[in-house]
Amino acid sequence: MNTHTITTFLFSELNEKAKEFALNKYRELGISDYWYEDTFYNAKENGIRLTGFDLDRGQKIEGEFIWSEIEVAEKLEDEFGEGTNMNNLASAFLKDRLQICDSYEFVDGALIKEDELEAELNDLEYQFQKDVLQEYWKLLQFEYEYLFSDEFLADHFDNNESQFTENGKLFIF
Repeated sequence: MNTHTITTFLFSELNEKAKEFALNKYRELGISDYWYEDTFYNAKENGIRLTGFDLDRGQKIEGEFIWSEIEVAEKLEDEFGEGTNMNNLASAFLKDRLQICDSYEFVDGALIKEDELEAELNDLEYQFQKDVLQEYWKLLQFEYEYLFSDEFLADHFDNNESQFTENGKLFIF
């Protein structure tokens, strides 16, 4: 029988070279197959169904509104704080929609140029959907980049009290 004694270290106790090794070797620990689910869930709670995305070369996102544009905009205003891109998009949409509707005239209770109003609102709604989906793409990209960051990994190692050998290899009991 052989007995081996191994000294282990917390991530914060490693020297810089060992920390760099650990960060590079275990970079993908933060990425699970379902890392994006919270963002998809958030979108659904705001009346948006995200159906796919590509953060690589394609840089696209696919989805659709499952509520009306007005309902989505009002929910996004409530959900995202003032000054955020999502809140600004929602507020601008609601304001622009109201201005468009107010710019058309009624004569004897009938809307003049109804087709033009409908076309203008359709264009506005299409652009709003496109912009909101793009913001969700940015949120996904930010989350992905954070999960690969040194900051996240260092916090992950510290919070889980991960043990390492002197050279930065993860020690599993």
